[in-house]
Amino acid sequence: MNLNQSFGDWQNNIPKGKLDKTIDYVLTGQNINTIEPSRELLEYIRKETEGDSVSVLDFGCGVCRNVIFLSEMLPKSKIYGYDNDPMLNQGRQLSIQKYNKNIDDVTNVYLNSNWDWVKNQKFDFIYATLVFQHIPEATLEQYLTGIKNMTDTLLVSGRRFNDELNPNLNASNNDYPHNRKNTWQILENNGLKPYFCNKEYSIEGDPHGSFLCIYKI
Repeated sequence: MNLNQSFGDWQNNIPKGKLDKTIDYVLTGQNINTIEPSRELLEYIRKETEGDSVSVLDFGCGVCRNVIFLSEMLPKSKIYGYDNDPMLNQGRQLSIQKYNKNIDDVTNVYLNSNWDWVKNQKFDFIYATLVFQHIPEATLEQYLTGIKNMTDTLLVSGRRFNDELNPNLNASNNDYPHNRKNTWQILENNGLKPYFCNKEYSIEGDPHGSFLCIYKI
């Protein structure tokens, strides 16, 4: 399986159209002009660094919204963004349209779509915001194998259910999203259980339930 193309799997299931409509669908209720970065996650990273120079990877960075803000919060640090080329190109457009800057000219930002290169790097922090939930289990497990060798600290922000259908449940009853796989269960199956969550952590519960979880690897 080509991991460099995996983010495109869920993109095929969203409406074809302008970037703001895509964001409306994926993140619900917001558009390119109103959606904000994950400030809770970014603030945690800022506090943990205490002004030190660190290396941070935004895994599945999408349109680079978190990358842009984190590069400003940590000007001495190196901020990497990994995603497929179509999403990175949309991020470049967004940085000009909304922030009036060319992200490729930001000296502490590095965008890359080559997983074979990225997986051989070391990062002080890796975070994934609203991305693991979109990646099928088999592909996610391959990514997690790489991530475990890349960092000691993983931050995951997202919802409990995964978009992939669970073959052990009846998928014909239209009981969406309850017939979907469980993102947190997939992480635990791969030896990852958070040592901190911003909410009471539980595998079971509202499939739509969203968390910010921190893993020490």
